[in-house]
Amino acid sequence: MKERIRKAMTSRYLLIPLALVVLYGLAGFFAVPSILRWYVPRYAEEKLGCLASVEAVRINPFLLTVDVGRFSLRQADASPLVSFSRLFVDLEILSVFRQAAVLRRADLDRPDIHLVIEPDGSTNLARLAGQPDTPPPAETSPRPLPFDLRDAAITGGRIAVVDRRQRNAAAVTLEGLDLTVQG
Repeated sequence: MKERIRKAMTSRYLLIPLALVVLYGLAGFFAVPSILRWYVPRYAEEKLGCLASVEAVRINPFLLTVDVGRFSLRQADASPLVSFSRLFVDLEILSVFRQAAVLRRADLDRPDIHLVIEPDGSTNLARLAGQPDTPPPAETSPRPLPFDLRDAAITGGRIAVVDRRQRNAAAVTLEGLDLTVQG
C-alpha cells in the first residue's frame, strides 16, 4: 500500500501539474509585480516622455486580483498629470470562458487629474496619446474587447483644470468626487 502511494506521489502525472501551479503562483505573486514596478517608469519615460512611479503592485493569480498602490504620472518638468493612491481590480474567471473582460469589482481611491488647456487649444493629456503615424484602415478596424463591469467605485477624486487660452489663465478644481456604480 505504501509503495502504491509513494509511486502515485512521484508520478509525472501529478508532479508536472503541481510544478506548473507552483510556477504560475510564483510568477503571479512575485515576478509580474516586480516587472511592472520596473517597467512602468521606463515605458512612461521612453514612450510618453513622462515620469512615472508605482509604489506597490500586488497580484493574486489565483483570485485574479490586482492591487496597485500610489501611482503617479508627471510631465517631464515634474508638473502633475495623473495620480491615484490605490487601484483595485477583481477579474472574474468568467473572462476566460466568455472571451470578455468581466470585472467583479474595480475601486479607484483618490484619483487626481490635472488638465491643462494650452493657448493653441491642445491639452497636456491629449499629448500623451500622440499622433498616429498612419491612419488605421477603415475596413479592418479591430473589434473592441467586450467588457462587463459589475461594481465600481471612485472615492475622493479631484480634477484640476487650467485654461491658458486667454490672457489670464482660468483655473477650476473639483474635489471630493465620489462615484459608485453597481451592476
